[in-house]
Amino acid sequence: MLGPEKSLIARIKEKELKHQENLEQTVELLKDIKKVLKTNKITSLESFRNGVLAGLGTVLGATLVLAILIAILQQLITVPLIGAYVKQIVEIVQNK
Repeated sequence: MLGPEKSLIARIKEKELKHQENLEQTVELLKDIKKVLKTNKITSLESFRNGVLAGLGTVLGATLVLAILIAILQQLITVPLIGAYVKQIVEIVQNK
C-alpha cells in the first residue's frame, strides 16, 4: 500500500510544482502587460499627435501651393494664347 500512496504524493507534488510555475509565469505576464499597456498609451497619444500635425501640415502646405499657383496663373492672364484659359481657371478656383 505504500507504493500507490507514494506515487500519489509524488503526482500531487508534481502538479503543485507545475501550478507554482504557472502562477509565476502569470505574474510575470501581468507585469509585462502593465508595461505594454503603459507603452501603448504613450504610443497612442504620440500617434494621435503625429496624425493631427501631419493633417495640419498637409492643409497648410496645400493652401500655400495653391496660393502660389493662383498668383502665377494671374500673371499669365496677360499672355495672349493661354490668357483666356488661365482666366477661367482662376475664376473657378476663386469662386469655390
